[in-house]
Amino acid sequence: MKTAYAFAVLFLILAVSGFAQEPADSILSSYQRHFIRAGLGEKANVLSDAATDDRAGDFIGPLYEFALRFALDNAVLFRNDGDMENLVYISLEGIRARNYASAAETLWQAFRVFPDNGTKIEILNTLAVVDSGASLAERLNRLLREQNGFFDAGLAPNYPILRALVSILGRSGDESSYETLFEALFLPYNGDLLLDIENAIASLGALRGDLGAFLARIILSASFPEKEAAFRFGMRQDISTEEKAGLAEAALEAAGGHSGEAERELRLRAAGIIRELRWTRAFPLVVKYFYAAEQTYQSDPRDDGSRAEMFEAIQCLAAMESADAAVLLGLRLNLANSRMEFAGDCDADLTVAVIDALGALRYKASYDSLNYAVFLPYPEHVKNSAREALKRLDW
Repeated sequence: MKTAYAFAVLFLILAVSGFAQEPADSILSSYQRHFIRAGLGEKANVLSDAATDDRAGDFIGPLYEFALRFALDNAVLFRNDGDMENLVYISLEGIRARNYASAAETLWQAFRVFPDNGTKIEILNTLAVVDSGASLAERLNRLLREQNGFFDAGLAPNYPILRALVSILGRSGDESSYETLFEALFLPYNGDLLLDIENAIASLGALRGDLGAFLARIILSASFPEKEAAFRFGMRQDISTEEKAGLAEAALEAAGGHSGEAERELRLRAAGIIRELRWTRAFPLVVKYFYAAEQTYQSDPRDDGSRAEMFEAIQCLAAMESADAAVLLGLRLNLANSRMEFAGDCDADLTVAVIDALGALRYKASYDSLNYAVFLPYPEHVKNSAREALKRLDW
């Protein structure tokens, strides 16, 4: 009797437990049946009713995806139907609100199938919420490259989709997205989109903290127009002093050894940044720049561009705060002194620049070179510069 009673109690407990905990799959199936049986205009109401169910958290995500799948499977039959469009938007809103990540693949399929931009943009915004990681960035990158390819091939740009892609990449992209966005900057899109692209790159950089490293790679390895664009873009961004100095260092190195006017302008701008920031880590590169500038100047001392680089190289050395820089400039002054002594010839402005740089460096070993300049037949303003520089030396 006791054994039979125990089995009866156990059976009752299991039965009650099974009834009380109706499986989520069963609830979902019930709502799916209601959804299928409802007319097209009533299907949205089924979703609304389901969302108010106390157990909605257990099944509502899959139900929204089920509704979206229905719309996807019947997209051709109900194209431009208001009830179907409403159903799609409710489904997307529900998936997004519930952050139902399992719907990601269905969403990507829907993006390809639904033709209108409004729906596509809603799908992209939903994907930005429910999808994540490298998969999202990779697919968004691919879509942007695809749109760029269409435009490059002569097709009219789809600006709403482009703006949506660019915006989401700025929030959800990864390292590879920098390159995809940067490539778009070199296409003749309208100014508003190009500004959006720049903002997206800056936004991505603020989130990831590695924008400077990406731009430095572009400066060192890309074609010259891209080098120049990357440098100028980086100088406009709110990045650290170290990152800006690193970009200037990369630009000075990348533009070295080239005789074009554009390359010279890039060198001048980069050297100017290094000088302003007193980026002493670039000293070996600045020395190399000084020698290259001097060689170019000596080949044509009257060329304005060569003189400009020579002045910048001298001033850049002065900003390095290095005894080695003072030694190098002292040798340059000794050469000028010799020319003045034996040939009676000098480039007064350049000599003053060297003297002022030695004064700024304050290296006491420069005394002999500076003092000698005072007694040579330089123009008086050159001698006065030498006297002032002597006063500044540290002892």
